[in-house]
Amino acid sequence: MAHDREVLIFQSLGHPTRLKIIKQLLKGECSVTRLCEITDEEQHRVSQLLAQMRKSEIVTARRESRQVYYSIRTQPLRNILFDILKAAESISAQEEFNAGGLTHEAGRFSQIIARDKP
Repeated sequence: MAHDREVLIFQSLGHPTRLKIIKQLLKGECSVTRLCEITDEEQHRVSQLLAQMRKSEIVTARRESRQVYYSIRTQPLRNILFDILKAAESISAQEEFNAGGLTHEAGRFSQIIARDKP
């Protein structure tokens, strides 16, 4: 079902190691060996996660000799995943900016109150 696939895609974004894998694959095709290095996970664990993402049709694999290379399945999916991650990054940056701005304003407010005390 399409709904199940959507759930699996968002679950992948919610899992720290799968998210690292997706971020790397957004840069381009990558071998399992390299994904193990990037995620600091053992090969069997990375392979399990990739199998789950293949099942949900997020990634595709191609074999070259003994090495397996993975990539994001389609360009539209790559675009959507990239946009989601950029939006999340933007939200985080905005929250940091707002928090810093509020701290700055609170500091100014404290100075004004202290100055106006008799």
